[in-house]
Amino acid sequence: MDAQPKTWRLNRERNPQAPRGAKQIVIPMSRRLYDEIWHDPARLCATVDGWAHSAPEPFPPDFDQGYRLHGFGRESRKLPGLKLRKIVTDDGSS
Repeated sequence: MDAQPKTWRLNRERNPQAPRGAKQIVIPMSRRLYDEIWHDPARLCATVDGWAHSAPEPFPPDFDQGYRLHGFGRESRKLPGLKLRKIVTDDGSS
């Protein structure tokens, strides 16, 4: 029984990986409002702007410098039929 245990070499001096840019922000709205605005970029941006001004904490610090809608994401796991929207800030982070 002279087998040596398998161990991993750790580089403790390397910098930890920077967090990925994508974060999920949940904006509460009724299903009726979702159906009305989700495919209309101008109305959706007006709604997101309102939430960003009234509750800025979940949004990135540079969100007020500008952003753009970047297509659709996956369908919601909890609410079938709801698709997530992707937003990218003007500096390129998501």
